[in-house]
Amino acid sequence: MTEQANKGADRPTRKGIGRAAGLALIAGAADDDCSAIGTYASAGARFGPDLLWTAPVTLPMMYTVVYLSSKLGQVSGRGLFQVIADFYPRWLLWSVLVGVLIGNTIEAAADLGAMAAAVNLFLPLPIPLIVAVVATFMFVLQVFGSYDLLRKLFRVLALALLAYVVSAFLAKPELMPVLSGTFLPKVHFNREYLSILVAIIGTTLSAYLYTWQSNREVEGDRGRPNHA
Repeated sequence: MTEQANKGADRPTRKGIGRAAGLALIAGAADDDCSAIGTYASAGARFGPDLLWTAPVTLPMMYTVVYLSSKLGQVSGRGLFQVIADFYPRWLLWSVLVGVLIGNTIEAAADLGAMAAAVNLFLPLPIPLIVAVVATFMFVLQVFGSYDLLRKLFRVLALALLAYVVSAFLAKPELMPVLSGTFLPKVHFNREYLSILVAIIGTTLSAYLYTWQSNREVEGDRGRPNHA
């Protein structure tokens, strides 16, 4: 009897660990979108390992943003915009909404363009056509698909991030330049370097990340069977 009880107690724990790992993978993938990949690839192609120091610098920033946004949704049961609407002046709400709308529109356009360019490598179709098809598919999926469907789909698609680990070994980078670029920052005060630096920070701490994480917690709570 005791053994069966222990097994029963282990199942929720294992399920909780698996669920947490899956959600963590999705959260990581949410900030590693097509525009981010394109930005990092451009930085590496132009400056080599000189910008690797931005990874340990921006990681705690991103972690803090995701953690605080997540706690906001868990504790209040509201998304970020709803919290601003309930507790802050309207002028602040509209200022944030306009800023996020502009930032998200640019981000979405960059993502669609990057996805179309990737598909174009395999299907030589006009890029505007690919953009239209991909945008329509994403729109239908988000409007008519359930949260549970999206979560399961993106959990599977997020496994593509594991390709980073494989590609890191296949690239066979030299150890000393990598360590030097990671822990000894080299800043060049020219337009090209500073522009790509701003792009890295902007795409790592994307505007939608602040709202997505809090909304994900709220939607996830609503999707649980025991939610009142």
